[in-house]
Amino acid sequence: MFDKIFQWLFFVCFGVIVVTGVWMSIPKWRKAHDLNAERERIMQKITVRQAEIDAMRENQRRFKTDREFVEMLARKNHRLFPGEVVFVFDK
Repeated sequence: MFDKIFQWLFFVCFGVIVVTGVWMSIPKWRKAHDLNAERERIMQKITVRQAEIDAMRENQRRFKTDREFVEMLARKNHRLFPGEVVFVFDK
């Protein structure tokens, strides 16, 4: 009889310990999940910014080495070479 009560009390205490451990771990799991999602969002922003930086570096390289690129941008912004003559027609 005493053995049955002791076994029952042991299993109840063990169950309470397991349930309490799980219950206390849930906020930590949730926080870890939120931090992981935040990390992924930040990494995505870093990837986008890195692509923008690479594009700017490519444009800088082209400004230094590609004469046609510079002339195309200048013409697009209505710039002229020294000594050029411009004819303006009314529409």
